[in-house]
Amino acid sequence: MDALMKNVSGWKRSGNPAIDMAAEAIYKARLNKRPLRSITFRPAYFAMVVAFAAQKAGEEKLFSSNGDLAAPIVCDGVAILRGSQFQVNAMAFDFWPMGNKEVQGYKEIQEDTGQYPEHLSLLQ
Repeated sequence: MDALMKNVSGWKRSGNPAIDMAAEAIYKARLNKRPLRSITFRPAYFAMVVAFAAQKAGEEKLFSSNGDLAAPIVCDGVAILRGSQFQVNAMAFDFWPMGNKEVQGYKEIQEDTGQYPEHLSLLQ
């Protein structure tokens, strides 16, 4: 799914509320220079994400033989996770912990390449 949603800033609405919410959250986090590590959706919204991924990538690539997800769903470098039905909000965010050095490296990579690092370990 990572390749499907590259360059979230140019994202066009998909009609799937969960996917559009994820793309918007990633975009807003990047505008605020606070990169997301993961987004955790309530089960009903996570089911929408899985349905979208299965539609775009194909069920055989998404699910293993026993019916579980074969690999984590990743949207432009941000992991999409299934939360609890008791989760208060529709989605919860986990940001990368960033010290001053990491923030500066993150900004430099974004300014130099126009891209966002998919993982902060790339900032070394």
